[in-house]
Amino acid sequence: MDTSSLIWTQCAPCIKCYQQKTSLYNSRISMTYRKLPSNQPFCQGRNSPFRCHNIECVYNIRYGDLSQPTTPRTKGVASFETFHIPIDSSHTRVINDMIFGCSNDNSDTGFENSQISRILGLSRGPDGLTSQLAKRGIIQNRFSYCLVPFHDELKRPSILRFEDNIPRPVENLQSTPFLNIDRNHYYVELLDISVGL
Repeated sequence: MDTSSLIWTQCAPCIKCYQQKTSLYNSRISMTYRKLPSNQPFCQGRNSPFRCHNIECVYNIRYGDLSQPTTPRTKGVASFETFHIPIDSSHTRVINDMIFGCSNDNSDTGFENSQISRILGLSRGPDGLTSQLAKRGIIQNRFSYCLVPFHDELKRPSILRFEDNIPRPVENLQSTPFLNIDRNHYYVELLDISVGL
């Protein structure tokens, strides 16, 4: 899970993919896969999440400290696919035409030889999971998560909950509204910091 990015997975054929323990997603054998058209609004204009290149809607996402010469990066083709989201142990919800990234050029991700082959993007942007589910009326842009440290991810799971599945907060819980600074990230206003010795 990542709160600042698109949903993406490594796709075959790969230009540069890291080794993963599961098989690569192969769009050529999917009956429901299709590329995002290059004339789609998400691929037009300066502030669009994707760019049109060679009649394809593509992305190039960098993570972390962008002032460094090597940062984690993923490139690929913006696409549509049908998602099957588990509701409980015996039910699944099928959601057509979810926007996701078919990544075929990845570097410095730190995922080499691990179980991790994809990112579940929870950004505020129109290509994030929560925004797409809210647009379809499935959720109201409300989610809760508990992320375990990155290197513990395979030992114990992170938890993601939506809407009524979120436990009720304790009494007197304070909340802080998000600032609308950009379309992807979550910002809150910081009023003060104190450091004690």
